[in-house]
Amino acid sequence: MNIEKNLIKQRRIPKQARSIQKYNEILDASARVLQEQGYSQSTMQEISLESGHPYATIYQYFSSRDDIYLAWLERFINNSLYGLSNLILSNEDAELDDYVDAAVQLAL
Repeated sequence: MNIEKNLIKQRRIPKQARSIQKYNEILDASARVLQEQGYSQSTMQEISLESGHPYATIYQYFSSRDDIYLAWLERFINNSLYGLSNLILSNEDAELDDYVDAAVQLAL
């Protein structure tokens, strides 16, 4: 799978609150499907059923299942880095092992 090629395929970036909510519901549902069925067994149909959004809504944002998971992964990494950077900025006296422990907690 060519990640750079897949990152370009996102069809629409949500801007309004309702669209952002739908987008995040799809990503959250995809994570639940991934956890329950694994990547190779997950399908767009399962993501649609889990999210409660029809295919048409999902295809407004994503071209494929791979695109959904790449967007979920990007959101996960951004949230993790944001949380870790806030911890570091708010507690400059912490030791390295505190930061590593916090990073592990964010990842789980």
